[in-house]
Amino acid sequence: MPAELIHPQEGVTTWSITAEEVSLICLEGHAPEGGKAETGWRMFQFVGPFNFDEIGILSSVLSPLAQANISIMAFSTYNTDYFMVKDVVLDLCIQVLDKTDFIKILDAESKVQNSELPK
Repeated sequence: MPAELIHPQEGVTTWSITAEEVSLICLEGHAPEGGKAETGWRMFQFVGPFNFDEIGILSSVLSPLAQANISIMAFSTYNTDYFMVKDVVLDLCIQVLDKTDFIKILDAESKVQNSELPK
């Protein structure tokens, strides 16, 4: 793994490793060469941390997005949760989320990339 992805100086980097795939979420243009990449995502962070026994926080935010027909990709860390939406629905997503205090936009100018790396 490249050092800049293990200890990023900016943005969020997350790896998911299963028997079937290795997935990486990072700033656009930072993914290693050779994998499939999907660009044009914007990332939101839940304002946490949340205790593991708190129920329904993710659902309370993501359900209104589903009702607005906005597809998301979500992932979690130990302290908080993140989700991403495509650029084309960013404005609509912000309008839907304007009614909650759980969310902050991570650097609206930063775009993230979802990649599947070669095995």
